[in-house]
Amino acid sequence: MAKNQIRLETSSERQILSLRFCDLPVELERSDIEPWINEFFSELGAKGIHFRPHLWISDEWFSPEGVPGIAIPFYLCHPRLRKLHRKQLYEVEGGSKIEFMRILRHEAGHAFDTAFDLSRQRSWKTIFGDPHKPYPTSSYTLNPYSNRYVHNIRFWYAQSHPLEDFAETFAVWLRPSFNWKRRYRSAPAALKKLQYVDAVMSKLKGQQPKVRSRRKIDTLAQNRQRLLDFYEREKQRLQIGEVAECDHTLRRLFSEERPQEPVRANAFLRKYKVRLRKLIAEWSAVPPLTIDLLLDDFTTRAGEMKLYLKKSEHDTLMDTLCILTHEVVILRQQRRIRLPV
Repeated sequence: MAKNQIRLETSSERQILSLRFCDLPVELERSDIEPWINEFFSELGAKGIHFRPHLWISDEWFSPEGVPGIAIPFYLCHPRLRKLHRKQLYEVEGGSKIEFMRILRHEAGHAFDTAFDLSRQRSWKTIFGDPHKPYPTSSYTLNPYSNRYVHNIRFWYAQSHPLEDFAETFAVWLRPSFNWKRRYRSAPAALKKLQYVDAVMSKLKGQQPKVRSRRKIDTLAQNRQRLLDFYEREKQRLQIGEVAECDHTLRRLFSEERPQEPVRANAFLRKYKVRLRKLIAEWSAVPPLTIDLLLDDFTTRAGEMKLYLKKSEHDTLMDTLCILTHEVVILRQQRRIRLPV
């Protein structure tokens, strides 16, 4: 079926999942996010910056090495695709205007670094570290209480790598009507990074970039993968490996003895799954799909073990929230949970 014959508004979920990326009838122009993109360009103009990174649609957010541009994920370009993406992965990265702008500013930091070769400069390395340091392969150790980094997008991403530290710092600097000098005055290390970005960008006003490539990497037109295969791959990537401590944790929370008014543990976990997923993901800085898969495993095992509540639903919910959040944080620290990197 030709692109102009595909109507996402009236297509079923099954029909959309069977489509290849190259068949999706989406574009940045006239999409819901076009006004946000224009606002982003206005932010650059307000800072006196003439350079504009070029944008295109791909399967995820990224700014490729050697190309001063930004790829925006396909699902943000149509309401039907957002709905499908949320159903598949329980979150839409950049789905709200606030989050979209924060991520776009972050990726712009990478694009500006590429355009002007900033990370090759000795002063950059003194402030942010070695840009050639290997990226973490699956996860990274984070400290939510550190005052050495700015905070822009989730998972304290600045702590993952020097290049991400710079991109996050650039994003905070670019944010309009934000007094970063006041916000970070009690965090001298983070403030020093912001002052560096401020000084560098002032020098770059009116300058032409050193790297001017307008290439577009991994565009939708180049991608013949079906959406169904894409989501299966993403679910596999975010899944937690087998948790040997599952039975021990469940026995802490529930009982094998049947009470007079029995409430099955697996029924309880199904009932509160959405609330637990949301809160544990927020408190542990782990993707909600990962939490969802973990809860599915616990629910299935609780049914196999024929466990029951031993306290009230309210008390059990509080215990479950605390204990599972702790378990997830431990798994993350042991690098058995993957964080986006």
